[in-house]
Order: sequence, then structure tokens, then C-alpha cells
Amino acid sequence: MIQPGEAFYYINNQLCDGNERGMFVTVWMSVIDLKTGRGVAVNAGHASPCICRKGGEFELVEYQHEKAVREKVAGFAGNAQQYDDITMMCLYFKGQA
Repeated sequence: MIQPGEAFYYINNQLCDGNERGMFVTVWMSVIDLKTGRGVAVNAGHASPCICRKGGEFELVEYQHEKAVREKVAGFAGNAQQYDDITMMCLYFKGQA
């Protein structure tokens, strides 16, 4: 199975080809094994996700963000996370249409 960082690398390079105007996108992705609760997240300039743990405690998941998708880079690092006690995950954005 392809890892999120690897997927971002290929998608980013395809989006960069012919991007003379310097347009960009922010992207967040996590792949979670529902049996073990282990996951890997990649964040390319997007706002951090908010999670709700069992018992109702909310927290912002903060870790190193990669650059937003708009220029070729050597790769995207994945951030390992443990999600087994999470009941909800929320992503938000502040964008323009």
C-alpha cells in the first residue's frame, strides 16, 4: 500500500507541472488502521485537525507541517499517530472560493 507521504509527493509533482501562476493547495490526509488505531498523517500547509477522545475531551493535533502543494520538493514526511481512543476527528479550512 502506498504511504500518504509518497502519494503527496507524486500528486504534488503532477500539480506543479505547468503551474506558472504559482497557485497552491493545502492538503491533509491520514490513513488509519481501524483494527490497531495506528495511523500516519501528512499535512501540506493545512490547518491541524481537532480530535475528540473517548470521554469527550477535545484537542488540537499539532505537529510539523510540510509546505503547501505548489513547488516540487524532495518528499513529504508522515507523522505517526495513535487513534484508538478517538471518537471524532474534525478538519476545517479558511479558504476562498
